[in-house]
Amino acid sequence: MALLASPGMGHLIPVLELGQCFPVHHRFLVTIFVLPRDSSYQDLLNVVCLPLEDVSHLVMDSMAIVSQLVLMMRHAMPILFAEITPLKPRPSALMVNIFVRIRRPNKNRNRE
Repeated sequence: MALLASPGMGHLIPVLELGQCFPVHHRFLVTIFVLPRDSSYQDLLNVVCLPLEDVSHLVMDSMAIVSQLVLMMRHAMPILFAEITPLKPRPSALMVNIFVRIRRPNKNRNRE
């Protein structure tokens, strides 16, 4: 399955969401093509898909969806930092959404 997103985030985000439905519900391999507004920055854009850790054993039926998102994001942080650490040059900033509470991994601190 191939999907083409028109230029602009307003078009890309729904196509990304739709693109996720095909592998999940139909087991289709999906490739998403994007038409950038400005091709001069393409060598500066790197997209990394992080593996999603299975947290289904921690999710209860009574949990609000926001709580589930916070739980998923909490478990994604070590994976994210493992991907960020070897980057050259290392990012000088990390922007996250409201579902993320950042605690940088500390090798000296006992893990919870």
